[in-house]
Amino acid sequence: MFFIIRMVDSIKIQMVIATGMVLVYPFLRKFGVVKMFWVSFVIAYLTAFVFINALPGFEGIIGLEFFKRFLFVSALMIPFEIYDSQHDDTTLNTLPQKFGIANAKKAGYLLVLLYVVLEVVNFNFNENVKSQYLVIAIVIAIVNAIAIKFSTLERSQYYTSFWVESIPILWWVLLVLFQ
Repeated sequence: MFFIIRMVDSIKIQMVIATGMVLVYPFLRKFGVVKMFWVSFVIAYLTAFVFINALPGFEGIIGLEFFKRFLFVSALMIPFEIYDSQHDDTTLNTLPQKFGIANAKKAGYLLVLLYVVLEVVNFNFNENVKSQYLVIAIVIAIVNAIAIKFSTLERSQYYTSFWVESIPILWWVLLVLFQ
């Protein structure tokens, strides 16, 4: 409670907005493709606008960070969408149901590629970004693309529930190790 009282008012407002976005999710569940991008949007909003905005010196890059995170999380969700497509109601029109698994994977690869392009742009125009952060981002993007490549309807739930969900943890471990 003390933490919330000491927060800057703008961050409190952003937390209320984020909470509202999370509460909308159950209503968007029935809109397949929209649901996936909504989850990505909310995670990107929370991690960029709320948490990064709380750090001094990051004000100028919040939009770029938001968009990078949105692309990365959207790509990361493709294996989940592929696995869930066999269990979801066909009227949901998830990305794999609407466009097919092969095209969903292509969309995932495109999202990963756009993420890497933005990381390279950020590295080239932001002198605060260290080269090891760029290398780690590219490695994690490759791991994300590999996870998309090996996603099939036949994969067990543990593939997405453990291996794919562990990608952000691997990212964090690499950041900590190479700091």
